[in-house]
Amino acid sequence: HAPKDEIEKRLLFRDFVLIAANTCCRVGELWQLRWSDVLKYEEIKDGKNGAKTLVKIQIRAETSKVQKSRDIICRGGEYFQRIYSRSRFTEPDDLVFAFESADKILAKKEFYQMFSACMKTLEVDMKSRKISLYSLRHFGISCRLRAQVSVFDVAKFAGTSVSMIEKYY
Repeated sequence: HAPKDEIEKRLLFRDFVLIAANTCCRVGELWQLRWSDVLKYEEIKDGKNGAKTLVKIQIRAETSKVQKSRDIICRGGEYFQRIYSRSRFTEPDDLVFAFESADKILAKKEFYQMFSACMKTLEVDMKSRKISLYSLRHFGISCRLRAQVSVFDVAKFAGTSVSMIEKYY
């Protein structure tokens, strides 16, 4: 059995992966996300799969690569709620992915190590396929495009330009 501390790290990492894939945020934007940036939850009925919890988050200009703020509404509110219920750091100014203190996320090195371990378990060659944590953003954007979300809406949602999406996807 893994020590409690290790289990908590793994649970935080699991929710980070799910949030990254659903929000299409850049890794650095998520690492700087504070509880005050989680603006609203809304449960919606999904006839096929039951209820879903949407979440509205804001990416502040000072934490965005392109220095522009944006609001994101997406699935995955339950992942934020799970983190909140387990965390000791839930004040508005505390980081969502805080682990040892309110203003310090789980070590970036540990995020990368856990991601590498997951890929190894799945027998994915990260090097040859050029996969990294940032790939979760690409996965989320690709899923939106496959779901026939307008390229304009995806660009706005992801905080990038239509030309960047057209160039890479």
